[in-house]
Amino acid sequence: MQSQTDRVFAVEAGGAYIGNAGIHEIYWPARNARLSLIIGSKEQQGRGYGQAALRAIVRIGFDDLNLHKLWLKVFSTNKRGLYMYDKHGFIREGTMRQEYYHRGEFHDMIRMSLLQEEYRSLQETELWKDL
Repeated sequence: MQSQTDRVFAVEAGGAYIGNAGIHEIYWPARNARLSLIIGSKEQQGRGYGQAALRAIVRIGFDDLNLHKLWLKVFSTNKRGLYMYDKHGFIREGTMRQEYYHRGEFHDMIRMSLLQEEYRSLQETELWKDL
């Protein structure tokens, strides 16, 4: 049975599973949802797979599902992730202080989002054209 609030996709490289991307917590009345993206293999990070997966999942959210807003949370210490989301037009909405407990300590999370109208204005840029 297909979930009404989640869509999850495998990220592959050369036919091998390297991570996943998803649209979660879809709230249809407001047409918003949370994005998730992970490239689990350290050897595969930094090769552009995350950026390609991000562009694909954003396109699904806005073009196929007609969502109004996509949002995400990223560790405040994840400089690569923050750079990638900034580069793709996501706006920082705020810091969620000590939001996540991981490996014995609390971590701040940055909430970021992209609106459909912002995505539409970015579609013609070189960054978004290649998919």
